[in-house]
Amino acid sequence: MIPVNIALTGHRDLLESDIPLYKNKIKLILADIRAKYPNSEIQFLCGMAEGADTLGAQAALETGCSLVAVLPMAEDEYIKTFTDYEKNAAEFKALLSKAKKIIDLSQVIKNNDETDPYVRLGVYLAEHSQRIIALWNGIYNGKPGGTSSVIKFALEGVPRKYRKKYSIVNSYDTIPVCHIPVVRTGGGEGAAADYIRIENDGYATLYPSMWDKNDSTQMVEYYDKQLSEIDIFNKHCAKKGLSSCADGCSIDSPAPSGIEKITSVQSAADYIAGRLQKKTFRLLIAQLTFGFFVFFWVTLVDEILPFMPYVLFLSPLFFLLCVLTSAYINRNGLENRYYDYRALAECLRVQYFWKSVGIDENAYSCYSKKSEFELGWIIAAAKNASMDANYNLALNGNQHPNYNFIKDGWMTDQVNYFLSKIAKDKKTISSNKKKMYTLFGASLVFVVMLIIERLYLRSILGNDILMHLLLFLIDASLAGGAIFSSFLDKRQLESELRQYSRMVIIFKQGINEFDSVCKSGTKAEIEQTIIEMGTDALEENADWVVFNKMSSIDIPMG
Repeated sequence: MIPVNIALTGHRDLLESDIPLYKNKIKLILADIRAKYPNSEIQFLCGMAEGADTLGAQAALETGCSLVAVLPMAEDEYIKTFTDYEKNAAEFKALLSKAKKIIDLSQVIKNNDETDPYVRLGVYLAEHSQRIIALWNGIYNGKPGGTSSVIKFALEGVPRKYRKKYSIVNSYDTIPVCHIPVVRTGGGEGAAADYIRIENDGYATLYPSMWDKNDSTQMVEYYDKQLSEIDIFNKHCAKKGLSSCADGCSIDSPAPSGIEKITSVQSAADYIAGRLQKKTFRLLIAQLTFGFFVFFWVTLVDEILPFMPYVLFLSPLFFLLCVLTSAYINRNGLENRYYDYRALAECLRVQYFWKSVGIDENAYSCYSKKSEFELGWIIAAAKNASMDANYNLALNGNQHPNYNFIKDGWMTDQVNYFLSKIAKDKKTISSNKKKMYTLFGASLVFVVMLIIERLYLRSILGNDILMHLLLFLIDASLAGGAIFSSFLDKRQLESELRQYSRMVIIFKQGINEFDSVCKSGTKAEIEQTIIEMGTDALEENADWVVFNKMSSIDIPMG
């Protein structure tokens, strides 16, 4: 569903005798990635030059990866840069014929863009992959577009001048590099690079130096999570039969050419999020019910059935069920994945509508620094899902954008969606509060009855049966009310209601601004309004997701 992108960079002038060794190491790295992420298609992004690129392309095909040829210039012009034209041109064409897709960066150059083609290639590889395999001699020579330059882009982030949107030291702008040390026939001069190294079997993984060298656990987990969460999402898609565009697509419109992948992934994320929400809801109800009965059996024996102490064995049994339910929810990350998939669906929803009118900006680049650690994998997933759309739209553009589609299909639809969610949440909150207050009120009634029993009826009845019954009812009604209170707290419905209300305000204000700018504004002003609306909506959604993920479902202890 969502591919994992692995890129390659390396020197052209490798020693002929070392080539089999380097090829085996590339295959080892790719085989390890395929084994760790078996549910995902591995796309191998390669510049297709002679030397390391050719070696990598061959290794990728032999390990079952999909080859994506990223050409810095037109094919005929590119071949002329090869040293051994006869041999390498034939090999180049043969490999190109096996590529899943060909991306010719010379076809998508913006006006007045004089960036070196090899620099442009390095930027593309660094921005569109989650790992880079580097056949590198370990020396930074400062050559624009060279191997060490690409590695610097990966480990330090692409420089400001090459980017549409720039933010200082964002973790999701950097990726690890799998470094295979090589020897060049032409040698090399320059400074040795200083990055965090973790040695592996036959290669080393380089990480950005901004991380704490003395505590690599968080660093490794962050980058591994990008791939593992994509793989788990793909596993969910395969399990639900969502390998192509899901039935009941939540974006109800024919997708313009090139962005079908976005609608497919968005639909799947939306569908799976709904399923996870329902499953988490059912498990929460079960957990709270088990928690109630932990208390119920104790007070029942204490007040009503003191002659049946063996009933107390039911209390630890229900406590065990409560613990197991909580462990299942947390171990499988059900609640957090629900929030993640909702965020992914929302990001791709905005991305779809932006691309439908030819907007060059990307929704996944709009998240702020404060949410990057939690949403890093979502940014990577949205980026990979959008790669084809961005290239195709850059090639063909959108000369006749349908802005009414934006207003009706996105803005107005979102207002109606959030209004319906507000009404539903209000009904749920009201219903559960009524039950909670009813049970708390009943406990007060039982307390008054107990007082009356103690003051006036005790001497008449001549026993304590009624007292114990009332004490049991007081305890049970208080526990029941606490369960409904805990349910409201765990569901975060009040927080959700406020977030939905803010989203309605954002989109209503956006519609007013959109109508105004469509009457008298330029195309650039209309697009800027759309971008600002989407950015505000995504930031609000990100804050909601991060906040709710910090409040996990735990064992009810009250």
